[in-house]
Amino acid sequence: MNDSISEVFFSKKSVTQMEEHVAEDKENERCGFLIGRVYEISGELCTYIAEAIPAKETSSSMAGVVIEGASHLAWLLALEEYRKTKSENYTLAGWYHSHPFGGFSDGIFLSGRDTSIVECQLNQPYQVAVVLNPNGGSRGVFGWIEGKIKKIEKAYILSEEFFE
Repeated sequence: MNDSISEVFFSKKSVTQMEEHVAEDKENERCGFLIGRVYEISGELCTYIAEAIPAKETSSSMAGVVIEGASHLAWLLALEEYRKTKSENYTLAGWYHSHPFGGFSDGIFLSGRDTSIVECQLNQPYQVAVVLNPNGGSRGVFGWIEGKIKKIEKAYILSEEFFE
């Protein structure tokens, strides 16, 4: 299997969860965790995102968010439930956060701090970082492509839950 992520598939539920969470505060960054599975499709590495788990206990500003330790329990419990009820193959598939500013761009990029989080903590080839702009409605997905963190162009929202 290739070490570069080829495609990312999102359940409608996970996209709704992310969008609703970041819309709760359009002035400060919000973040959370992504639960999903990894697939090999025609020899390509693909990630399926089943659920977004908001990090509720955070301190945040317009340009940053800090995840407190208590927030990790929520995604660990959700992951445990998925593994019990659906499949042992579910994993922490990445994280999401908002960039509630625009200016000269749509806010969809990874900052130096975001990149450091991906490089140091969520650095498996299948793990992704999703950035959402709650004020403009735009979003982007980033992951490992040929050893570098790049924007993933092939990201899809599924109309049905094919991978459940």
